[in-house]
Amino acid sequence: MKKIMFISHNASLTGAPILLARLISVFKTVSNFEVSILLNQSGEITKRFQELGTTFEWSTNKRET
Repeated sequence: MKKIMFISHNASLTGAPILLARLISVFKTVSNFEVSILLNQSGEITKRFQELGTTFEWSTNKRET
């Protein structure tokens, strides 16, 4: 099975993440790809992304100076 990863800057309840979730949903109905999603930051629609595919949250270790 082919794989594809979608990347989003966050999962907030704003235009771009909502549109991406809808596009992923449509993509899944017309293809046979295994979907993964990488979020820079979780948010209100993280659960929706998790329903669409394997979802990862990017984490960085920030150093205090």
